Amino acid sequence: MTDYGDLLKNIPPKTWVALSKDETRVVGQGGSYGEAVSQAGKAGEEDPILFKTPESDGLQLFFL
Repeated sequence: MTDYGDLLKNIPPKTWVALSKDETRVVGQGGSYGEAVSQAGKAGEEDPILFKTPESDGLQLFFL
């Protein structure tokens, strides 16, 4: 099981994050959904898991 605390510890609040399909790597991030998707594509991840980090501490996952 992936430790999201370690994986996301350097990601700022309110950031779109793209994870690899196996949830072991951050393959993209940015201020917009499109930016995270674009970075993921450049990293070779065609179908990333995407979510936006919350404004405060804690993790909320929204799968699209």
